[in-house]
Amino acid sequence: MLPVHLVFQVVVFSIAFATMWLASDKVINYAVQISDLFNISKLFVGFIFIGLVTALPEVAVVLTSAFDGIPEIATGNIIGANFNNLTLVLGVTAFWGSGLAVDRKEKRSLLWLILIISVLFLFVFAFKQLSLFHGIVLILSYLFTLLWMWKNKTVVDQGVNNEASNFNNYTIYDKIIVISKFLLSTFIVLLASEVAVGRSEIISDMLNLSITTFGATIFSIVTTVPELALSINAVRKKEHGMALGTLIGSVLPHLCLCFSFLTMLSNKPISLVKLSSFMYFIFPALLIISVSLWFKNKLSKFTGFLLFTLFIMSFIYHIFF
Repeated sequence: MLPVHLVFQVVVFSIAFATMWLASDKVINYAVQISDLFNISKLFVGFIFIGLVTALPEVAVVLTSAFDGIPEIATGNIIGANFNNLTLVLGVTAFWGSGLAVDRKEKRSLLWLILIISVLFLFVFAFKQLSLFHGIVLILSYLFTLLWMWKNKTVVDQGVNNEASNFNNYTIYDKIIVISKFLLSTFIVLLASEVAVGRSEIISDMLNLSITTFGATIFSIVTTVPELALSINAVRKKEHGMALGTLIGSVLPHLCLCFSFLTMLSNKPISLVKLSSFMYFIFPALLIISVSLWFKNKLSKFTGFLLFTLFIMSFIYHIFF
């Protein structure tokens, strides 16, 4: 029988996570509304803005973990969330949508993006301990990739409806209300993450589970829910390129920005020693995606099954071994 104290901590943790998920979903909705209100290009919203917003739970965890002096949760969550996007979310989306097809130009952009992501993962895992120097390199890499994708018309740009918005139809009051809701939702995400981080430390101690492992498995799964919701919605609208671009592209802000913030805020080097085993699952996932895109111009339903299987194998390994 589970101790009452443990059950209570799990309940509080679950409520905090549910709140963070719901608030993150609202943040995404208001971000799209802001793009319409201010006539911001759909490219900016699709790749830059929404990509950053979907990373909000991870950024919030980074901030709260760093300030609480337990960066191990954030470290595990960053690696785990990226792995989950590439396997769990992408696998479920490809399987549920009976495959994700892309055109030739989208395929070329995605393959280059996967190559950049692979190099960045090699960079992170090679050092096993990140300092401010590594954080600067990561954020510069993100800005460089952002500039390259902007100049070369990213897949997200091609997957979004480019109809012009008539922002003159909206009053100043409308704009203030939407911005206020966006800021309120953002604050709720930050507050909920603060509660979740605190509960995570207690639960991991009670279960005798490494806090880094907890952040990379259970904690990171729920923080990828916004990406899953977006990708499923994109597939329902037959926007396969947008789904792929959002999921693969979201790895960049998660990996680069989150680690950069963490190295800047933490008062000690960020250790990745306990997470080095993830590279034996991340690189096969990137290889499976690359091979499928290269030879088939799509991620097939079978590819989705392979990615999801890889996620299950990783989860079992890191929880029980």
